[in-house]
Amino acid sequence: MKYLFKLLIALSILFFGCSPAEHHLYVGNHMNKEKGMTFKKISDAIVNAKEIKKKDKHSKIYIHVLEGEYRLETPLEITPELSSIQIIGEGLDKVTIKGSKQLKL
Repeated sequence: MKYLFKLLIALSILFFGCSPAEHHLYVGNHMNKEKGMTFKKISDAIVNAKEIKKKDKHSKIYIHVLEGEYRLETPLEITPELSSIQIIGEGLDKVTIKGSKQLKL
């Protein structure tokens, strides 16, 4: 009976106590300290996500893109080490990501 109890405790720690850490990164034009780690560029959040993955390869990373228009200076490169990353937009009509340069007329 003691063996069964110890086995159940070990299994519960293995399955429930060892869940990967979650990291929520926010990208927005308006910085909000309450939300945690915030960035102005999506590329900056991805660089930070790579640093997090180097420290803990099992961590789950969510990048929340807040309302606004974002212009990419370079292509976003999501390497295999970031295969489990999730990039979540605030809404279909609220987030615009453009790969073109803005003309200064």
